[in-house]
Amino acid sequence: MERPPNDVQIWDDWNLKYRLGRLDDPSKRRLFEIGAAMTELKIREAKILEVGCGTGWLSAKLSEFGKVTAIDIGKKIIEIAQVNCPHIDFRSGDVETLDLPVNSFDVVVSLQVLSHVADQPVFVRRLAQLLKPGGFLLIDTQNKYVF
Repeated sequence: MERPPNDVQIWDDWNLKYRLGRLDDPSKRRLFEIGAAMTELKIREAKILEVGCGTGWLSAKLSEFGKVTAIDIGKKIIEIAQVNCPHIDFRSGDVETLDLPVNSFDVVVSLQVLSHVADQPVFVRRLAQLLKPGGFLLIDTQNKYVF
């Protein structure tokens, strides 16, 4: 399955409609759970990659635990995120093709992305490739009843 030709526009539009300045209750819960997991894992001063960062709503929280690189296929939303959180390295592009250093991140976080990826095994392998040995992958997908 190929990415739709207007995929970037689709995600820019969705994020601009639903994520600017507000989070729904399931997203607030995810924000809490990721923060709790990072604390429980004793993550400090880590190199963190967020895949599918949207407007950067989680990136800001992740920056409490280290240096964050945050990516999304959207373009407009990355520009907005960079203005709101200039201390975070935001990049627009596809994680499968972006030039990112292999074995270099202590933590990779991806929320609500997996179900939108055409080739999920390739996606997960790429995330694992970017992790340092012994690193942590925090991933979830849509299901508002299970966290």
